Amino acid sequence: INIAREGNEDYLFSLLTGYEELPAVQAEPAEGQAYNPYFHGYYIGMAQQLYNESVDYEDGTIPYQSQIAKDVIQYLSWTSNPWMDESIMYRIKTISSTTNILFISY
Repeated sequence: INIAREGNEDYLFSLLTGYEELPAVQAEPAEGQAYNPYFHGYYIGMAQQLYNESVDYEDGTIPYQSQIAKDVIQYLSWTSNPWMDESIMYRIKTISSTTNILFISY
């Protein structure tokens, strides 16, 4: 989901936290739709999913809607790139090996 849309994490954050009351100049949405100015077409078929204090954090973090949205987006990013941790380890090994070889050859 994160890599499928232009704007990536910023778009998802706006989409998850951007639900608003319907402005007076907008037409009424169809049944089962909600108004979200960040969604193309403004009417989305998904009701607001995240609310303040709807999650309990073990470390005492205050569960604001924005914090919950950031956590959801980070999880989606992690699941969309399952090879990322392994890739970072290979980069670290490559850089350290190259540094050692350059140091020894100097």
